[in-house]
Formats: sequence, structure tokens, C-alpha cells
Amino acid sequence: MRNLELTNNGGMITVKALAGKGSVFLTYNISTSLNSKNQGSFTGQGIVVEENGKIELSTRGGVWTQEETTLTLHLLDDLADGSQHPSKSTLDLSSGRFAMIFYRM
Repeated sequence: MRNLELTNNGGMITVKALAGKGSVFLTYNISTSLNSKNQGSFTGQGIVVEENGKIELSTRGGVWTQEETTLTLHLLDDLADGSQHPSKSTLDLSSGRFAMIFYRM
């Protein structure tokens, strides 16, 4: 995790991580649910920069839940090439540890 900014209604999380043969940069614009501060929805953007210079862009959206210090985000990536892929991310707010499983369809 690179940055976490909180507001009364949610916040924004930015992440930089290694992905295969390159780096991934992600934003999550988080909104909380009206009924619970431990769940909600989000939108965001992603960019993958591979070592060979190839760049992939994506728009993302989904839902999130919080249990103790861990956020779990279930999302759908809409890639610039027209494909869509589900994924699941976890973020430990205490340690900053981020993990993502990306499912190719």
C-alpha cells in the first residue's frame, strides 16, 4: 500500500505492487454503506507496466468488507482491450500488505 486517505464517507487507497514481469498501480475510491461502516462499494483505475514497456489499463469496480484490520475487495476489471476479469484483493491496514488474485475468463 502506498497511501490511505479517509473521509467521513469512505476514502481512497493507492497501491503499487509487483505483477508478473512488471509493476501494477491501483486506486480504490471507497464508499461506505449506509447501513454499515464495515462494508461498501468502490470504483477505481489500474495500470500495469511490464518490463518490456507494454502498458495495460483497466477500470475497476466492486464491493468491499472489513474484518478487524483486513479489507477484502471483490471486483471486476474492465480492461482497455475489451475483456473483463473478476479478481479478489486483500489489504491489511496494519501492515500495508496487499495481495490480489486475478481470474482470467
